[in-house]
Amino acid sequence: LHALPGYYAEKNGWYDEVGFDYSVTMYAGGPPQNEALASDAWEVGTTGTGGAILGAVGYNLKVIGFTSGDTNTVDLWVRPDHPIAQVKGQIEGYPNVYGTTDQWKGLTVICPSATSCHMTLLATLDVLNLNESDIQMVDMAVAQAFPAFKSGQGDMVALWSPFGFLAEKEGWVKVSSAKDVGVILPCLIVASEKAVNERPEVVQKWLEVYFRGVDAIKQDLDKAAD
Repeated sequence: LHALPGYYAEKNGWYDEVGFDYSVTMYAGGPPQNEALASDAWEVGTTGTGGAILGAVGYNLKVIGFTSGDTNTVDLWVRPDHPIAQVKGQIEGYPNVYGTTDQWKGLTVICPSATSCHMTLLATLDVLNLNESDIQMVDMAVAQAFPAFKSGQGDMVALWSPFGFLAEKEGWVKVSSAKDVGVILPCLIVASEKAVNERPEVVQKWLEVYFRGVDAIKQDLDKAAD
């Protein structure tokens, strides 16, 4: 979701208008995106909460702005025939969390490590008085996790947008989410330390075009949704 303004700007040729000689690289999540910083593979972009935190700690990644957050779009899903899908509101203070503590024990959960999905899973386990050691977590990027779960792997899958929208179409049941367990997940606009220090005018110009995309999306939400 946080990539949408930049994508919108690119498709409308706005980066070409300002004379950028550029390429766009997509990453499966924060960890591989951060690893690519070590080889100067990218200069500016967007990432989730986990990617920004670990990028700052490990690679001096710079946060230069906020963008569409993940709070409403990071969810945990089960198939409709799973026992957990039949039990809702049993956890005091968390009426939208499904299942009981005993039902969650021993689950196989497909979830990308060190991401906002992982943060949501850990927060959900916490409200259930469980730890990560009480489940079996399979570390898998979201783009691969969706088809893996669809093919029958795992008891539960952690997804972010747009895969959560596809999960809803599949009829899967959302058993917890960042919003449901009170986790706030801002998404960040970021730049490499090298880009900020050596090409600040380029970073600023890229940011201006990105926010032009933000403004356009706000003015036509139906088109943005499409």
